[in-house]
Amino acid sequence: MKTILVTGGCGFIASNFINYLLKLGNYKVINVDKLDYCSSTNNILIEYDCVLKTIKPRNIKNYTFYKCDINNTEFISHILNEHGVDIVYHFAAQSHVDNSFNNVQSFINDNIQGTCSLLQCVKEYNKNGTNGTKLEKFIHVSTDEVYGELVNNDHEFTEGFYAPTNPYAASKASAELIVKSYATSYKLPIIITRSNNVYGINQYTEKVIPKFIKMIYDGKKCPVYGNGGSMRKYLNVEDACEAYYKIMENGKLNNVYEMGTEDEYNTLDLLKEILAIIKPNECFENYIEYTPDRLFHDVRYLVNNKNIKELNWTPKINFREGLSSVIDWYINYALPFNHWGGDTH
Repeated sequence: MKTILVTGGCGFIASNFINYLLKLGNYKVINVDKLDYCSSTNNILIEYDCVLKTIKPRNIKNYTFYKCDINNTEFISHILNEHGVDIVYHFAAQSHVDNSFNNVQSFINDNIQGTCSLLQCVKEYNKNGTNGTKLEKFIHVSTDEVYGELVNNDHEFTEGFYAPTNPYAASKASAELIVKSYATSYKLPIIITRSNNVYGINQYTEKVIPKFIKMIYDGKKCPVYGNGGSMRKYLNVEDACEAYYKIMENGKLNNVYEMGTEDEYNTLDLLKEILAIIKPNECFENYIEYTPDRLFHDVRYLVNNKNIKELNWTPKINFREGLSSVIDWYINYALPFNHWGGDTH
């Protein structure tokens, strides 16, 4: 039974991935998370049944949680050695683009310095680990935003191309370069992943889909940047977790795996889709509040699915069906029960 250390495991995507692994029952999972404002232990501990409309404690085995900042190298090194970790899946990051403009230092501390601290611990673990244990894979979760925006519809990004336009994207591009340098300099067994926008349960309400759901639920207007024309592709978190799993099991070292979808919507059309499910008889215009566009608001992003297709992965969940399920979770559980409240803040 392999031991997987997941960083940021109480956050959105990582918590879904941990729950995916725990359902399989073939892994020991170590969750390290400092419990920032957008994280919650409830993402792991509580399960909502969309069919029965009930909540219950999740049946958890082979799972250990540590409240810890990944920059705490002494404690991270202790965890690696204490548990004989086989694989590190590095999800932990500050990820909200708007916040990155006003608080750049936190993105440097968490996304760049945090990644460097983690790599340093892994380097020492591989060199001096107890019982001769060495890491099989260090999988770094990145983003399509490291490429910058797609300005030519015929343009296809190539590996090694970086043109980030905001502090968040720049911090993730920097982290990628550090990860690659450790693979070259210290022969660490690294893999990098990138994806389109992921949506699903457990996503904090600062991101566009849960934000719109919450504001419509509260009877408020939804802020739309500029003319609402910026395009994004949306990947369901269940499809993403399957991809992360296949990368973990069969991904080749030193590869970059990108996961994308064809479900692309601009902000206005996305709002229409959400409103049609929550309040189908309401006037669309009553829920829009146009706001000044943010700085360097990228129009579109692109990823290349070539490598991930070699692992026999393609997204399966239809966007409208996936969106409907997510809305059900927010409206019938997360919002009325204050899912992110309690001892996690």
